[in-house]
Amino acid sequence: MKNVTVIMLVVLMLSVGGVVLAAQAEPFTPADPFFEAARGLEQAQVNLSENGEEQVELLNLFAERRMFVLGKMAEAGQPDFVAELVDELKGFDGRLEQVAKDFNDEELYEKIIEANQQRGVRLQELIDDGELPQEALDGMQKALDNQAMAMEKLQEALNNAGLAGEQTEDRSGVPDGVTVPDQAQPEVPTDNVPESPGEENRRP
Repeated sequence: MKNVTVIMLVVLMLSVGGVVLAAQAEPFTPADPFFEAARGLEQAQVNLSENGEEQVELLNLFAERRMFVLGKMAEAGQPDFVAELVDELKGFDGRLEQVAKDFNDEELYEKIIEANQQRGVRLQELIDDGELPQEALDGMQKALDNQAMAMEKLQEALNNAGLAGEQTEDRSGVPDGVTVPDQAQPEVPTDNVPESPGEENRRP
């Protein structure tokens, strides 16, 4: 029984490894039988990553794969797959934005915005090519509109993050957790205060 279990684990590992290698060499399309498996492995990679920079790199990589497949599906005149991939790209945009918010790192925002701009350029090139079926063009235009909306949200979040940092710095100029005591008002000495004119004449 133990030998059978070991054999099954080995076969499973080899199968998963084969899926990963195949996906890296040539991204799967929704028509491929291993497409769902590859997508599940991508999700696992992101979940196991330890920091925001690694998550952003992975999510951008996977989004680039979908862009490649989107172009292939559009050229093949498969609008159903195009619509599915457009929705998936929108999902990547949302996850990238959430990672940047979670880590509140301006460098992450800048990397995401740069990758988003590059995907937008590629989408526009596919649209301008003029050789795609109308349904595929409609899907491409929707993807481009989604990219523009994602760009606006990312830029707004980046601006807010920068403003928040400046406001925190300008507030006191001291590290968080350090209490600055209120400045005491200087005491005014009462001795030897010059009398006002006529004060001496009013004395008994």
